[in-house]
Amino acid sequence: DLLQAIIMPDKDVPNRYRATVYTTHQGKVITGMVIYDSAAGAMVQLGTGETMRLNGDEIASRKPTSKSLMPAGLLDGASNQEIIDLFAYLQQPAR
Repeated sequence: DLLQAIIMPDKDVPNRYRATVYTTHQGKVITGMVIYDSAAGAMVQLGTGETMRLNGDEIASRKPTSKSLMPAGLLDGASNQEIIDLFAYLQQPAR
């Protein structure tokens, strides 16, 4: 499951990790995980780990997606040995 999540991050994304796409009235598109959302505004965690606050009057639309914030293709340039090494590292107990 771990390896599959790394190689194909959008294959099976639990609801709590699905991104939401916000579009502002000025056409700006913000994609992130919802921390808080109401008519007054939203707080969104971006893929960079930063948070962004949007005022309710600047949000034109909200659309949940089935996509993960982790971008696909991160390992496209990695060799098989590099992927094996990464997987082995991730399986080690936390220190």
